[in-house]
Amino acid sequence: MTTRRDTLILALAAALAAVTASARPAPDESAFDWYDGTAFTVEGTAFSEPGRAYARLPASAEGKVPGPVWNMSAHATGVNVRFVPQGDRLCFKWSVDNPDAVDAFMGPTAMTGLDVYRQEADGTWKFAANPRIYFYDRKTPGVYEMGWQPGRPCMVYLPLRTFVKSFQVGVKKGTAVAPMKPHGAARRIVHYGTSIVHGGCVSRPGMAFAAQEGRLADVEVVNLGFSGAGRMEMSMCEVVSSIDAALYVLDCDWNMDVDLQKRNYEPFVRELRKRRPDAPILLCGGCTQFEKPRAQEVFAKGVYDRLKAEDPAKWAKLHFISGVDMLPKEGEATFDFCHPNDWGSMQMGRVYAAAIRAAMGI
Repeated sequence: MTTRRDTLILALAAALAAVTASARPAPDESAFDWYDGTAFTVEGTAFSEPGRAYARLPASAEGKVPGPVWNMSAHATGVNVRFVPQGDRLCFKWSVDNPDAVDAFMGPTAMTGLDVYRQEADGTWKFAANPRIYFYDRKTPGVYEMGWQPGRPCMVYLPLRTFVKSFQVGVKKGTAVAPMKPHGAARRIVHYGTSIVHGGCVSRPGMAFAAQEGRLADVEVVNLGFSGAGRMEMSMCEVVSSIDAALYVLDCDWNMDVDLQKRNYEPFVRELRKRRPDAPILLCGGCTQFEKPRAQEVFAKGVYDRLKAEDPAKWAKLHFISGVDMLPKEGEATFDFCHPNDWGSMQMGRVYAAAIRAAMGI
């Protein structure tokens, strides 16, 4: 006699067999010519070093910046690889320090996966694929094959929240591939901030608002978002100012209370201006779904107003953007009233891109 439990087990077994039978086979890696990602244009990091090709801070920062910042600096947040393949097939191989990384806020595609974009004829970037670390099966982690239109520029965002040990690009055997022209320092911005800048809480790397602002404003974004640790210490001012950039975005509102702002905020801004006297600086209020600014934004705006009044010439290139303007007000744009979801991140990307273009005069 067949019991209800037996029937359920048989149904589950059949479903598993169907999934297994329909699973795509892992790619034939011998069909591709392989290149290390560093052979192409790597943007989003100013400190590529042996063993830390896709890290966001130099090895010399260890022991100088706060410990959590140093630990998260290994994350490849915002780092992307750009190239132009002439073949009609692409394959990617990558390895990370923790392939099973997930947390309560973000899934595996954002944490450990890639995000592939293609450039259209008008120069805009469109989503093309989101390779996941276990796309085929758990025996072949970090492999993904896809079709491509020959001659179409390709950009691959690396994972948001993990250390990328290696990244390789495979192009159809015997076909040409070349790096894209880099943006250069004249179109590079440094975006220093919190977990929101760090990518929380989007579904895939290219959806992070800082990645979107880069595509929309056509600039390179060096993402210095550090979850829970964007607190404007003077050691971080040294790091931020060491990067040759056309704009510095300071976006630490959510990681600071007003007491900490009183100690760190204005000294950081003044020191950055001293070290980079000619570069625009964009101060940001923390994003909010509510109609009134948070207390931290009120404080930051007070610093902005005071500096502008103190010396209009010196602070002519100091700009401010309110967090009230960043998110839709319907109540569905965040994960937790703080971190934007994909929809909220899209809106923030547009707002920041407009502010970046205005500050840079582009």
